[in-house]
Amino acid sequence: MTDTTWTVHTKSNGALEFDGAIGSSYPTLGSGISASVTLYSRSIDDVVLDTLREFARYSNDSTLTTGTRLDGSPWFSETIPPQADATSFLIRLEPGAGVSGLESWWCVIESAELETTPAGTGPRVTLEVFVLGRFSEYSDRELVETAFESQFHK
Repeated sequence: MTDTTWTVHTKSNGALEFDGAIGSSYPTLGSGISASVTLYSRSIDDVVLDTLREFARYSNDSTLTTGTRLDGSPWFSETIPPQADATSFLIRLEPGAGVSGLESWWCVIESAELETTPAGTGPRVTLEVFVLGRFSEYSDRELVETAFESQFHK
């Protein structure tokens, strides 16, 4: 069986597993661009649902700023509200091995929309992300934060 799952790796709640992506094509991912991906699951447990609600509630223009430097390299700055359970909008978006042509990327969530009761389908989430870099080039979160997090926009 082909692995078409998607995983969203978060700082505060680990890996969030989804059964697949919805849409006519997969997102185009590349450093310094915004992309949209809609993920679905036949069922979502409480931890995943709570994490997605936090992203939907707090990811917006007042908590996250993104951009590109003069050399074209991306940057981000996040301010997590003290009442939020989420500790970072920085995620690693990982397609399953059966999703050909795509690799794992580090991104920040610019916005999230959660649909828990669409008729005829399982729960789904649409993530608007700003793409920072390939996982193959930045193997852990600390490297990504060092390379892309801006201290000047906080």
